[in-house]
Amino acid sequence: MSGLQEEKEKGRGIREIRSLDSSTSIMQGVHTSTDMAYTNPVKVLEHCYISPPPGSLSNKNLPLTFFDLIWLPPYPLVKVLFFYEYSYSMHHFKNTIFPDLKHSLSLTLQHFYPLAGHLVWPQKLSEPEICYVDGDSVSLTLAESDGDFQHLSGNHERDVNHFHCLVPKLTLLSMTDPDFSIALLALQVTVFPNSGICIGLTASHVALDGRTLVHFMKSWASISRTGVASLSLDSLPFHDRNVINGRKELKTIYLHEIKKLRETIEQKSSKVSDNHIVQSDIVQATFVVNQNDVERLKQWILAMRKKDEDQTSITASHLSTYTIICAHTWVCSIKSRSMDVSAAKSLDMEIFVVVMDCRIRDRLDPPIPETYFGNCLTGCVATVKRSDLMGEYGISIAAEAITKAINKRLDDGVLKGAENLLSEMTATIAKQPFAVAGSPRYRIYDTDFGWGRPKKYESLSVGGRNISLYDCKNGEGSLEVGVAFPKLQMDYFSSLFYRFRSDAG
Repeated sequence: MSGLQEEKEKGRGIREIRSLDSSTSIMQGVHTSTDMAYTNPVKVLEHCYISPPPGSLSNKNLPLTFFDLIWLPPYPLVKVLFFYEYSYSMHHFKNTIFPDLKHSLSLTLQHFYPLAGHLVWPQKLSEPEICYVDGDSVSLTLAESDGDFQHLSGNHERDVNHFHCLVPKLTLLSMTDPDFSIALLALQVTVFPNSGICIGLTASHVALDGRTLVHFMKSWASISRTGVASLSLDSLPFHDRNVINGRKELKTIYLHEIKKLRETIEQKSSKVSDNHIVQSDIVQATFVVNQNDVERLKQWILAMRKKDEDQTSITASHLSTYTIICAHTWVCSIKSRSMDVSAAKSLDMEIFVVVMDCRIRDRLDPPIPETYFGNCLTGCVATVKRSDLMGEYGISIAAEAITKAINKRLDDGVLKGAENLLSEMTATIAKQPFAVAGSPRYRIYDTDFGWGRPKKYESLSVGGRNISLYDCKNGEGSLEVGVAFPKLQMDYFSSLFYRFRSDAG
């Protein structure tokens, strides 16, 4: 980079720390799957730090709310991938597109400044907070891959280890570290020459939930696509924590519990590992459910209810698309995991956690703006005997349990019992519940940088008992269900998931 260009980049909030010529034979940052059956080498071409425009912001401290405190490390990081079709060369992207991506990211961080800051909790502070200092930045990596873009961005089964070279690492210090300070966001753009682009994001959940993540990505995409340096007033992130921190007693309770944890967790290690390698036989797949499928499942459930006299009267109006798909996926997951005969007779309880966004439908008083930055999630729990889920009326029982849990939470108020939420969440996680992440309301596929809508969105938070549920690129009310299982379990799950098309037909 020339001296003139370097000064220009610094003036735009861009600091480059390494640039490698694309023709170099040195493979930087190569990742491969553990079974070596398929390699997906990634060559790092550039690594830079992107700040908001110099002088655009003063130093800021953002307090955490009780919604944020739940997600303090060592809870898992948020890792997602946006795949876009792109039929140009690496040279074209690096010299034409990437400079604009860096500039638009700098402009976006001016509005989403906490993501450029750090989560800090020095011993002298009574509580953690997000601290932004002028010049703080987000790590951005440009990489090139010779992997199979079409394979990675499909719905079919794929080895999860092939994804992890596409998301950047984000080091997490332990809360026991006296200098506890962690970055909150890292980004990676991987180009598959003449095929596609993948934007990988790794973030600390303490800084954002799914809605805020999508809001950030759509804002970045909008500025990049339109060239307009500012966001409209109704799309600016809302940073005022007073709308939530009015419940100070909840924050006090959570801090007390977290401080006890801070004294005991991770005594043997000073760092939380961000290990990308997982069990080698795990595969990830996406199942698309359309409106006709939902209606078939609904009628199937209602037909079961007429046969089963023990079930209470939940009518068709109670069965939302969300509830139906969650119930169906839960039952298929249980059946695919419990293939032995004894599981069908098990009296063990299975737990399904529904995550609820408190921004919508005036669930809090005062209402929280949809553009609120941070975490604003609560949840409810449905509990059913495993034997019931595996029986003839499994999906109907699951749907009833989930519906009742959601309705009770809404009727009671989303914050009823919130003083026990952290301790209950810890206890529930220990029981290995099923949980669903995401929402079709987020409209993930509207994230357009100017190359068109994403070909595929992938959440790397799925796996085992975690599933994802998002809107579908095809629109028309279709939804995408993301799951990850060992290969044999996935094969059985796949055979179960669409069986209703013939059974209900």
